[in-house]
Amino acid sequence: METASVREASARVIAVLSAAGRSLTTIKRHEAELNAFARFLQTRGQDLPTEADCLDFVAERSGCRLAGLREPASSRPAQLARRPLVLLMECLDGGMPRVGQATAALADRCPPRFRAARDEYLTACRRRRNAEASVVTKQRAADAFLAYLEEAGRETLGQVQARDLAGFWARRQRRGYAPKTNGSLRSCLADFLRHLHQTGQVREDLASRLPPQRYPRRGRRHPIRGPALSRSAVSGRSPSIRPPPAWSRARRAGDPTEA
Repeated sequence: METASVREASARVIAVLSAAGRSLTTIKRHEAELNAFARFLQTRGQDLPTEADCLDFVAERSGCRLAGLREPASSRPAQLARRPLVLLMECLDGGMPRVGQATAALADRCPPRFRAARDEYLTACRRRRNAEASVVTKQRAADAFLAYLEEAGRETLGQVQARDLAGFWARRQRRGYAPKTNGSLRSCLADFLRHLHQTGQVREDLASRLPPQRYPRRGRRHPIRGPALSRSAVSGRSPSIRPPPAWSRARRAGDPTEA
């Protein structure tokens, strides 16, 4: 397979992303990474990319060496460089790029005592036809909250109180996550807590106890504060011109008696 075939597969990936309704920013980011990968293969003289080539490219782009193309990665630049390559390799293998699915297998961090309730919730999400990527995001949120409950000494979900939610959220705030990250977690956690309340596993609807999420407004500029404008300038009228006083006119005429 020649590098041109890699470019054809890249075009197919972009077409699948467009058909899936991905944003223009996401499509452009994937396109930039795929074009850079095609140039990377040309400099190596590689026709058919291997997983080693993909890992070398990710390391060059992000400075992070992954053990495998689908291994979990905490580095955001590595995640951004890897995702287009996973779709590309799926396309080169003769399949359809699976947009909307998790790139790496998600580590199960849910405490065993709460795992049955978590799995029941994920099954309900899939029954509602949530995208697999959304299910993965909701699983991360549920696992994080359930792990905190175990640290707080809760044996069952029936013991969960509003102060547990407050403590979990306060920890998130102290760790300094970005507003967008906290907003995504809040939305997923609210859905999980609402499910627990509707199924009778918790007594109180804790979703209503979550703090409101406030995003900073982009592009908002403060007004330029200069000197106060006169009333005539604000109204748009020409200021009234008053004649100079009599003593000023006399001085200009050279008559000292008027001064």
